[in-house]
Amino acid sequence: HLDSKESTLSLFSVLACTYLFNIINELASCEAGCKGSKFSDNRKFFFNFFQKFLLSGLFCLSLYPMKDAVNRFRALFCALLILLFALPPQGAGASNPFKVSGTAIIESAYLWRGEKVCEVNFNPVLEASVGGFTAQAFAYLPFDGKYKEIDLDFFYTLGPWQLHVADYFIRFADNPAPENFFDYRKQSTNHILEGILCYAPQTVPIEAKWFTFFYGDWIPEPDGSRGRTSFSSYLELTGYHDFGQAGRTSLVLGASILKGPYTAYTRDFALIHSELRYTNSIEAGGVKLPFGVSWLLNPYARAVYMNAWVGVSF
Repeated sequence: HLDSKESTLSLFSVLACTYLFNIINELASCEAGCKGSKFSDNRKFFFNFFQKFLLSGLFCLSLYPMKDAVNRFRALFCALLILLFALPPQGAGASNPFKVSGTAIIESAYLWRGEKVCEVNFNPVLEASVGGFTAQAFAYLPFDGKYKEIDLDFFYTLGPWQLHVADYFIRFADNPAPENFFDYRKQSTNHILEGILCYAPQTVPIEAKWFTFFYGDWIPEPDGSRGRTSFSSYLELTGYHDFGQAGRTSLVLGASILKGPYTAYTRDFALIHSELRYTNSIEAGGVKLPFGVSWLLNPYARAVYMNAWVGVSF
């Protein structure tokens, strides 16, 4: 169903992106001066190259015949996941096996980017990782039952960088429509999808995170329907100091970039999150007991909150 121009363009795009991913991974595994790097093993290099080319190319090419935006989005989301799985894990093997972990947290409130979403809630987290790839499922379940959030997060770690694709499924108890987790249609879906880029160098006690909604956050039309995608973003900078066994203290600053839900789509920039946070963890055998407390100020909304949490990790 593709004409010659679409076929050539899509094939070239997949080829270029796959080659770029290979170069990045080769450089990441390259030692000083690239001595003994995997560049010398041409057969392995080209095998990995064509493996990722076929996996990502098959899904990317399927985007073009789809005229419906929802189907096109679903195919794109699958392509991103397949491409992440196709990336060679860092140091996978005996020293970096497949791992599964879980955490269960009780917190006094769910605070998110300068806003209080709900009151006391249960926050379970399930995580699976191998090499540089990690998949997470987590939730925010308030005890009053007025709100439910079930999230999925897939990310790949490459040195100090992390690339995430997250899916937030949000449901309010007063929503009269029947719940449908598999509904991704524009006017009825409860899903919000976000791309996230994180940078956390080991040599400097800072972290930087950039978040951008690319599906599910639409600017409302005058008639109440969902309009164009906002592509609103959120920038978060964190500075921290470790006190060893005494825990960590962090200062977090977050800003809304482009018109988004944090400012009711009225401002291109606003400081919405400033937080002083203390975290620590106690180990008891093979179990960890994380806990923390934070003070948060939203300068834009002129609102202030406090939060505390305690949990168990295994």
